[in-house]
Amino acid sequence: MHRFAFDNRPSRFLNSLIAFSFAMLLPLTSFAAVWWANLDLVDGTNYGDTKKIRFFVDVLNDSNDVVANLKPEYLTVLYSDAKKEDVKLDGEFEISTFADKDFGVAVMLVFAGHSNYAGEEGAKFLSPCKAQREGFKKLADTLKGQDQLALYTYTNTQFSKKLASFTRDYGSVKQELDKSAKCDKPVADPKKKARIQLFRTIKSAIDEFKEEGLPRRKILIVMSDGQDIRAENQKAVRKRLDEIREAAETNGVRVYAVGFSMEGGKYLRFLRDMARVTNGTYRELKRLNDIETVFFQIGQQIKKQYVIDFTPKKFKGDNKDLQFQLVLKIPKGPAALKTNKLAAGTVKPIPFPWMKWVIWIGGGLLAFIFLIIIIVLIAKRPKKEKPVAAPMEEHEEEEIIDDTPRGPVKGKLEVVAGPHAGRTFWITDDITTIGSMDGNNIVLNDSSVSKRHAGIKIEDKRYELADFGSTNSTFINGRKINKQFLRDGDKIRFGDTEMVFHLQ
Repeated sequence: MHRFAFDNRPSRFLNSLIAFSFAMLLPLTSFAAVWWANLDLVDGTNYGDTKKIRFFVDVLNDSNDVVANLKPEYLTVLYSDAKKEDVKLDGEFEISTFADKDFGVAVMLVFAGHSNYAGEEGAKFLSPCKAQREGFKKLADTLKGQDQLALYTYTNTQFSKKLASFTRDYGSVKQELDKSAKCDKPVADPKKKARIQLFRTIKSAIDEFKEEGLPRRKILIVMSDGQDIRAENQKAVRKRLDEIREAAETNGVRVYAVGFSMEGGKYLRFLRDMARVTNGTYRELKRLNDIETVFFQIGQQIKKQYVIDFTPKKFKGDNKDLQFQLVLKIPKGPAALKTNKLAAGTVKPIPFPWMKWVIWIGGGLLAFIFLIIIIVLIAKRPKKEKPVAAPMEEHEEEEIIDDTPRGPVKGKLEVVAGPHAGRTFWITDDITTIGSMDGNNIVLNDSSVSKRHAGIKIEDKRYELADFGSTNSTFINGRKINKQFLRDGDKIRFGDTEMVFHLQ
């Protein structure tokens, strides 16, 4: 950790104040300096009755502001299933926002109460401790109706403490911010290291969203410098991030992180990682005076998420899982802004028009019976025996196996058990799909493997294996997984096929 050194050895707070004064001269910056669109939920459960599929989507510009006035002509819907990829659906759009529909949101505020953010209460300058308190109160003012708010904190020695449970009484949470959300005093003895546990706090706070009766949309908001007692232990950090990702996925939580550091920002990357693995957002703050702008943006993003009701022209619906994606072409924006692909769960098909077809089939059946009676009465001649076709010879074609890589090699999967034992499959694309159906990047002739079983995604030099809801699941080193990052030498099992993953 960087510190300033002077002959008279001033306090850590004074050193931080000098760094803070310098930071006040710098502009506000954002991690997401590009346009961003995230598909949060696809709901097709009522498609059979309404003929509508509902999309919940966030759209931000390169300044982290919500893109206003989204129009139908900007939108294209694509879907994929077991047989087809990225099929365009024509139809009509009805666009509204979360606020228009008066949908509720559950918001958890996590207050950083460690000594890195300390400041003298009542001081004329704006300390990080006071700034986040005021920012949180501003955000609380944006909530209403069905929204619920809760408050957590962590300090030098206490990894998590719940100050307020989920409630619609936002005023009581603001009072708790003033009363109990305090920062520890700076550590005077440099040998005494603060035991800050950011990762455990975030995981514990996410688990609070298990509470019944909360709105479907769940957001955890944290402002921090990213410091954690395990910050220098990469293995421990990866483990904690995996725990946060799994908990967020289980509870449907997004992490919206605001990063601010008075000591160089070395650990802010952990906040970026938390936002990334939970499909949240990250904003980096350089000036505390911009705190109201940042939390206003977050409030707008929460309440102005777009709700898009789409009525396809030709789409019967399907009981199988479908993957949907939106493509946006916004004036003054990117040429084609694509959301992530997201499963819709079960899209119920349009009910069959039984009465109409009963009438038609009944009339046709009567006509058919009448025709059969006539044929029986006039049929006098014996039937001619049909010549028996000679059996055709079956020619077994020998399978030609070509394991030559089709592009730059980014990794490989060596098959050690199953029908393909001894073969090597090469990873050459950023997204590699695995299954028993033609069209996958890796096709396994194994009856225990689903048509679209799993996939490997490469991002930031990390390899993430995800199960696509397969029948027999996916295992890494004997452990069943939904999503998990791969390490060199991991043993992967798809059905009866077992492989070993290697980076090279």
